[in-house]
Amino acid sequence: MPPINPTSSVITDQLTRALGEAVIRIWSNLLQEVQDHLFKEAVASQGESIRSQLAVFLRDKHSRTADPLGKPREMPEPDKPWGASPLVRNDDGKGGGPGGCG
Repeated sequence: MPPINPTSSVITDQLTRALGEAVIRIWSNLLQEVQDHLFKEAVASQGESIRSQLAVFLRDKHSRTADPLGKPREMPEPDKPWGASPLVRNDDGKGGGPGGCG
């Protein structure tokens, strides 16, 4: 095992934060399947105790569930799919599946 380098740890933290912030910025554009996978991985890495808090946080960041006045709308948790996930999301945010579902 290589020696622990504090600089390496700082860089890893910066890169992890940058990637996390990028995911948050584009969350609404990600496919439902990708959102589900990221949500499950985050809960697995940090523990079940963050599940509800993370779900609320992501709802607030999701353009399809964010109220124009700043109040979040109802939405199932990201790891509770309600239908088939499309492979491609259209520019209008609708899925590319049958009937535009997604």
